[in-house]
Amino acid sequence: MSDNSFGGNGADGKAKLVLLRGGGGDGAEYTLNATEHRAGREHGLILFPDDPTVSPSHAEFFYQDGRLRVRDLGSANGTYVRIRTPVELGGSDRFVCGEQMFELRTVAEPPNPWVDDVCFTGSVVPDDLDFQLIQVLAGDRPGMVRGYGPTRVTIGREGCTLSFPNDRYMSHEHASVGRSGSTWTLEDSGSKNGTYVRIRADVPLQDGDTLFIGKQLVRVDIA
Repeated sequence: MSDNSFGGNGADGKAKLVLLRGGGGDGAEYTLNATEHRAGREHGLILFPDDPTVSPSHAEFFYQDGRLRVRDLGSANGTYVRIRTPVELGGSDRFVCGEQMFELRTVAEPPNPWVDDVCFTGSVVPDDLDFQLIQVLAGDRPGMVRGYGPTRVTIGREGCTLSFPNDRYMSHEHASVGRSGSTWTLEDSGSKNGTYVRIRADVPLQDGDTLFIGKQLVRVDIA
């Protein structure tokens, strides 16, 4: 087990990252002694040089008001944090259940079939179409697309609205997406491996939190 400690800029080392799964050596520890700690494939002190899903400068861990936080640095694949409580989703937000990645697309109004003076044919748009869940495939390509009304959609290995029986990391019922008023909410259903959401802004971290940086799964340990 390796231990990478980073010199301080006036902040006490109160936390460390433990690599749970990835190509950098499972069990590696990164003690966070400085004020800011950058993680990436090429830049920073937390390096994952062999993971092409990690951007050169991917994410940054930092202390603010004595609390550890993380922000994404505009990485190609984003930084995903495991949710503990239901979280609000906006249009184009992405989340991960098991090995599946999804993107939420809200539908404000039915698409206009007319372009100039031509009306394009297609399936009838349901009157209650409210949002879509798009499966995101490797290479950032769209996979399965499903449209839903204002209802609760369950995701899991079997017996769910969206089922993935061959996903070994998916629980029987893993998570759900539903609408409440004008907002959409993502909720984990007590899954074994958790549900992860792509962060848009910096977020606080607490002891036991796990997050993905590329394919590197790390846990936060706070003394």
